[in-house]
Amino acid sequence: MLIEEHIVIDGRELLKHYSDSNKYIIQIDTGIKYADAIDILNTTHTYRESEESIPIIDKNEREG
Repeated sequence: MLIEEHIVIDGRELLKHYSDSNKYIIQIDTGIKYADAIDILNTTHTYRESEESIPIIDKNEREG
């Protein structure tokens, strides 16, 4: 499911979009996929959850 969460970074209110199912999200207007997206409040960007899972990287593989 696509989640929208209000967050504050450096005193600025923002809107974070992400999937609670470890899926990429796709910006509807551009078709670009993201693991998560952070926008200013009142943005016109809209997203949908994709069918594609975000790969899980094993910490040991990353450090090797």
